[in-house]
Amino acid sequence: MKISEQSIHAAKEVPLLEIIELFVQLKPYRNGYQGLCPFHKERTPSFFVTPGRGYKCFGCGAKGKNPIDFIIMHNGSTFIEAVNEVLCLSGIQALESEYCYQNKIPSIKKSTTNKEPLTFSHIPNELVNRSIQIDQNGFQISMSNKFVEYLIHYFGPEIASQLVSNYCIGSSKHRFKHKDYPNYECQAGATIFWQKDINGKVRTGKIMLYKAKTGKRVKEPFSHITMVHSILQLPDFELRQCLFGEHLLNDKSKQVALVESEKTAIFASVYFPQFIWLATGGIENLTYAICKVLKGRKVILFPDLNGFDNWTRKAKEFSGIGNFKVNDYLEKKAIEFANENNIELAELRKEGFDLTDVLVRINYKEFNRETSKPLLIIETFPELGTTEVDNIIQIRTIPAYVSETGELYIETPIGTTYTIYPSIEHYNNRLCLPDFIDKDKISINGFKVVQINLDLLKIILNED
Repeated sequence: MKISEQSIHAAKEVPLLEIIELFVQLKPYRNGYQGLCPFHKERTPSFFVTPGRGYKCFGCGAKGKNPIDFIIMHNGSTFIEAVNEVLCLSGIQALESEYCYQNKIPSIKKSTTNKEPLTFSHIPNELVNRSIQIDQNGFQISMSNKFVEYLIHYFGPEIASQLVSNYCIGSSKHRFKHKDYPNYECQAGATIFWQKDINGKVRTGKIMLYKAKTGKRVKEPFSHITMVHSILQLPDFELRQCLFGEHLLNDKSKQVALVESEKTAIFASVYFPQFIWLATGGIENLTYAICKVLKGRKVILFPDLNGFDNWTRKAKEFSGIGNFKVNDYLEKKAIEFANENNIELAELRKEGFDLTDVLVRINYKEFNRETSKPLLIIETFPELGTTEVDNIIQIRTIPAYVSETGELYIETPIGTTYTIYPSIEHYNNRLCLPDFIDKDKISINGFKVVQINLDLLKIILNED
């Protein structure tokens, strides 16, 4: 079968990482990535991928420049087969459409040295659901959870309960141990951040211990962190992590904001609910494979202060997935914070200063009523155009009525009375307590209609 130059060019333009990460688990290394070579057996990684340059194994000498080279070497494909396999694996329809029609799922030939594309295991839903049971006050039913306690203290039980539900925040009875600290007694109350993918499958869960009073991780005398699949010791478990909060991507109406830590995603979702907040779970977890689920989406990256350069480079590499932009709001706020507190910026980078460190300094209750909230969105997300900001800020309003003498009438929720303020100014500035009047005792015909912004609890005068 013949193949066109356009198809060959399209296959070569497919990002190399997109294809290789289907077969090899890669981790960032210097200016590229490294992993175990798929062409020979080894215990120490000698296989390196450098975006824009190619791949090379310093153990067996295998090398190539583009996805076609890799598929030919890995699958034993002919050149034409490799072109079409690359296009189909990346979701591109080849011009020779009969190939992809006949091979909707390309037959991946087994190489003599390795395995087929990576599959993954998942955690039973019964276990997940049992860990995130909550009562009407937002507290865990069966066990304590220090991180949830902090959320309740900071946001209140109603919002905390919603966050537990939205992000699948579980509780664990696990007590952390370390061979170097045999006499250490770990307190109870660990948190599980379940990784549920867009199809509802739970890939694994990260278990961490937090301090209920500060919301900070317990890192002394050692870092209190492990993974659910490791604790359960599940046989033949194939780990393939996904983004924390990935299941929320089924909402196509919102833009995506991506951060490093699960805690930051959870916090930011309360302050900026206009976005879907996801987390990679670490600076090195921002990989092409894990971000493929964001294909076609607009994504704003909020790296921790020590990961700005790394994620800026990644954003360029991921241009084939979607519109990735790195936000520098945290950089600016870190400089302000360092100057105000006489701290070196390098020290903040070392500590992993992140978006949560900025948000916790903004009083949450005042933030929800702030008239400058739209301005804060524009300040935080400068890469958004004015039109996009207007679309994101979905203002919820209810009507109110102004008499000829300037009195303000607001219908009460029960619908049989009006709340009365002497003027709009009295309402906006809460200068007095309101009076009430039955609806059948007053006619609002001819009154001027105004709008109350429910987010700001302020009057917005109609332009008409």
